[in-house]
Amino acid sequence: KGAYELALDFGHTITPLKSALCGYITEEKYPSGVSIMVEDEPLLFTHKGISGPYVFKLSSLWAYKEYPFTLNVPLFNVCTLKDEIQKNSKKEFGTILGNFIPKSLVKEILEEEIYHKKCAEISNKIINEIKELKFTVLEPDKVGETVKAGGVDLKEINNNFQSKICNRLYFTGEIL
Repeated sequence: KGAYELALDFGHTITPLKSALCGYITEEKYPSGVSIMVEDEPLLFTHKGISGPYVFKLSSLWAYKEYPFTLNVPLFNVCTLKDEIQKNSKKEFGTILGNFIPKSLVKEILEEEIYHKKCAEISNKIINEIKELKFTVLEPDKVGETVKAGGVDLKEINNNFQSKICNRLYFTGEIL
């Protein structure tokens, strides 16, 4: 028998296992290998979707979220970009935006016409349309998955990892 079956035999509850600390397969695709910083954590674009520390953090927090779901990822600080636009009103918007996000991504998200507009011509509407990337997350990317969420219900374990249900039974590691 496996560890989960033994825990069940001793009367423990098993929370369903779900992928955590993994990338996401998304409907939207961006240039593979490009990364951006989101909330001081790297997010990496892959050929299947998104990965990296920012996504790993979300995947562990959202392990039980229903798929598909929408994920909005902020690209830049709007106030800081507006300040730069104001300081550089005669420069092309695409060039200034390239100081905030990778140039290959700028070319992906901006229409050619908007890329070449002078900063003075850029409206709040345009900034609001591009301030975040919207992803449709289809499923976890199980390749490279390192951790599962779930296991023996932690309410049934004390601070010393001993079972509250069966005296002298201890749990450690991935089973929790």
